[in-house]
Amino acid sequence: MKNAFEYDNYRTFLAERYDHLKKTKACFSSRYFAQKAGIGSPSYINLVINGKRNLSKDYAEKFAKALLLDSFEKKWFIIQVELTTSKSRHEQHELMKKLERLKKRCAPDVKMQPNHVEILSDLLTLQIYLLAQNKSFKFSIKWIKNNLNGKIQDENIEKRINLLIESGLWKKVENGKHVVPFAPNIKTGNNTAAHHLLETHINILRNAQTALRTQNSKERIFGGRTFLVNKNDISKIQERIDDFKKSLETDFENLDSTNVYQLEVVFFELKPTEKV
Repeated sequence: MKNAFEYDNYRTFLAERYDHLKKTKACFSSRYFAQKAGIGSPSYINLVINGKRNLSKDYAEKFAKALLLDSFEKKWFIIQVELTTSKSRHEQHELMKKLERLKKRCAPDVKMQPNHVEILSDLLTLQIYLLAQNKSFKFSIKWIKNNLNGKIQDENIEKRINLLIESGLWKKVENGKHVVPFAPNIKTGNNTAAHHLLETHINILRNAQTALRTQNSKERIFGGRTFLVNKNDISKIQERIDDFKKSLETDFENLDSTNVYQLEVVFFELKPTEKV
């Protein structure tokens, strides 16, 4: 069946999910569902599907359990239920924002082409590329320069604009008056055997050293933990870090801002050399 995020009506999703489980699980029935959900009436789910009953948040959580929803589907389902019962415009607006953040968090990452990785290994090009997501972005050298603190020469900005367009990283729209980025965010992987990806990480770490020395401590975050680890757990740690990075971006990305921040997570074995 379709992904939950492709539905805009929780009743339609509920009907199709319920039907899917009946077809794929021999024991699944309205009575079985009611038992798993902890509700008294086996017919209640059909009343909800047919619009004759509404769900409360508490009942939505019970339904999510019986429908075997994963954590993201459960959040989506509960928000959709809350949207149908909310009478406040402000609350509805906030719930819609939650849905958008959740949808983005669950969206698959867009894979960059090898030449895209090479182009974006230049951090100034990367910064200009990401500025196109800003809600007030203007496709002009002047606007970009002003939002880069006016310190970059026009010809260097123009060269990078042309490169972004020629490579397909930026696509012109509205008869060339505006551009949209190839991907809404940039994810660098762990395969440092790829030369340009290795260079990207090195450039970012150099930039981090500069930030550590020059940026106000209230405007950047540095910190670490050192502990003993079994190398067999590295893949599990990688999964946890990936989830954390995506969650942080989902919750705090602000498209009204022109400040480009880098979240760079490093996790490696310490091998200090002896000082002479």
